[in-house]
Amino acid sequence: MEARNQSAFGYIMNYTNTPTVQMAQALHIDASLVSKWKTSSRNLSAKSIYFADVVDFFISLNTEDENYALKDAILSFYPLEDLSNETSLRATLVKILTHKNLNHPNADAPICSNKGTETTTWIYDDDEGQRAAISSLLDLAEAMNIPGELTFAEADSFIWMIHDEAYASEFCQWMISQSCVYLNSSVILKHQDLVRKLLDNCHHLFRNYKLLRFVNVVNDIYQFRKRGAVYAILSAPAFIAVEPDLMQKVLKANHVSKDKIALCLDINSKFREKTNHTDSSHRNSLFYIFRLESMIRRTMMPFISTSLSLLCDQSIHVDHRYYAQALRNIGDALLENDNLNVVLVTNSDKIQIPRVNCWCNQNSWIFQMDTEGFRLSDEPSIVGAISSHIERGMALIPSDRKERHSVSRYLYDFASEIDDIE
Repeated sequence: MEARNQSAFGYIMNYTNTPTVQMAQALHIDASLVSKWKTSSRNLSAKSIYFADVVDFFISLNTEDENYALKDAILSFYPLEDLSNETSLRATLVKILTHKNLNHPNADAPICSNKGTETTTWIYDDDEGQRAAISSLLDLAEAMNIPGELTFAEADSFIWMIHDEAYASEFCQWMISQSCVYLNSSVILKHQDLVRKLLDNCHHLFRNYKLLRFVNVVNDIYQFRKRGAVYAILSAPAFIAVEPDLMQKVLKANHVSKDKIALCLDINSKFREKTNHTDSSHRNSLFYIFRLESMIRRTMMPFISTSLSLLCDQSIHVDHRYYAQALRNIGDALLENDNLNVVLVTNSDKIQIPRVNCWCNQNSWIFQMDTEGFRLSDEPSIVGAISSHIERGMALIPSDRKERHSVSRYLYDFASEIDDIE
């Protein structure tokens, strides 16, 4: 009940972490009076002999040790207010404390700047007034101090923005310049430090490895975790795991030294051993999840193998004929082995999957690889969430892009198309 009756004064007190006793001592009054102001039991009027002292006290919080909590609290009520100087800060604070019906921002009827909480709807003929209407709508959205939702009905009525290139460009620049459009500015201000810390600490969830340690990493991640399906999310066949003779052809075509070829073949052997899908007694399944648009894009540009390039410390180009052969090999293996599955994902599926090549052992570990190197995480919460997300996503894929005969037929046809590329 107290939270429901909390006054704007009480909200600012709580937001700035100001103890009731501290305010009472500063104003030389009884703490019970401050408590009554906080809960609206007593009204803090501008005519009160204590009002000016209350304002001065809050303003002092904004200057002590660069404490910006007061500004954040005020922006909770007035997200668009300019608080760049003490005059505007003081004036806005007085406006908040003296507003008769203004409670904290979680109240049922908050106020947000002088734009109010109401908007008017007009009907225009042709293009008349449309720019002003859109600008007003954006101003209203930016002024929302509680996250909400704006729904555009009859989107065709806004098609004019596409045809008016000059205004569309101006509109885009305006949106880019706004850091809080469509968002609750107070939420951003409250949580920006938390987000920054989260981003800074994310790299600790993964362990990065140098190239020379890659062989040991391959052994370690499989040594004690042999149960569960393996999901390989790839933009194209990973040549670190193709047939050994095909890998050797690719490496020789790129004039790789014999020592590095031997290293690559050794790693290839370990990879294939740990993701074995040719042994019918092997209970673990291997799922290749290919991003279809990325596979097609590899035929329109030079195909550089990320995995082999990292291992050989040079760019390894994959000729189209080797790319086609890798697809055929996967198609053959798919028809011959029940433990192997191939899923083709497109952008239209609206499934969020990692944009980097990665292998995920169900609920055990995730292994990523991109142009910067290799990294591994066995953090249970991270791997478990990714595993569950992948499984749910695969269930949404149409059957013709995960049924083995349909997929193998597509791989064969795609390989034939690649062969025809000059």
